[in-house]
Amino acid sequence: MDKRQENKEFTVEVKKGFEEISEYYDLWFSIPFGAYADRMEKEVIFSFLEKKKYKRMIALDIGTGTGVWLIELLKRGFTTIGLDISLEMMNVAKVKLKEFDSWFLVQSDAGNLPISNDSISVVLSVTTLEFIAPVHREKILKEIYRVLAKDGLLILGLLCSTGIWGFETKIRRPLRQLIFPYTLGKFFSSKEIVTLLRKTGFKNIEFKGAVYSPTLRFQSRFLIAYLRVIEKIERKIRELPFFKEIGVFLAVKAEK
Repeated sequence: MDKRQENKEFTVEVKKGFEEISEYYDLWFSIPFGAYADRMEKEVIFSFLEKKKYKRMIALDIGTGTGVWLIELLKRGFTTIGLDISLEMMNVAKVKLKEFDSWFLVQSDAGNLPISNDSISVVLSVTTLEFIAPVHREKILKEIYRVLAKDGLLILGLLCSTGIWGFETKIRRPLRQLIFPYTLGKFFSSKEIVTLLRKTGFKNIEFKGAVYSPTLRFQSRFLIAYLRVIEKIERKIRELPFFKEIGVFLAVKAEK
């Protein structure tokens, strides 16, 4: 099998996988650990936007899925465009978005964005680049760079290869103990993503870590009962250099 066919099949498999879980994808946020991870991830992602005023600004959410992050952008005053290859995931988003204005959903490949040059203030993409075939990642970042306005921001949320889940994945993948989407996702280290961003023209790159608990398989009742305490500890340690790279989640900001 040549590389082109292999990448095409990877994309089809990812799309199919997310479509199969679209109806119950949001259940993750209703369990204690999922809600904790969601809070921590949103805190670090939106800490990059605290000093900006957003009204009348346009944000693009790549890999919008069921609209979880799109809704957060709307709450902060952005006019938003959500883009995804899965119509089933976006159908779930449409139901949730009925109470909001100033949003658009587009079914499209992120490697060919149907958007004008220099027209977007902020591009957000959370746990999406991991599920893009390696050969396409640079192309997608170049497309993001093209549509961003001057001094526009790219904010990425990535599963971290040097974090707790990254090490668990390396151990459990050969044992076939992973469930989708971790069977397909490629976790990133800060070094890998910084190299890729610089190669595609981005500057002033910053990153922060979040979520310092093992996966559900290894969680005890004690951990779940004391998640709020864990949150307080996490907020104190995550700004320290060492902890930026051992969290489950890596939040990255880069400027055009």
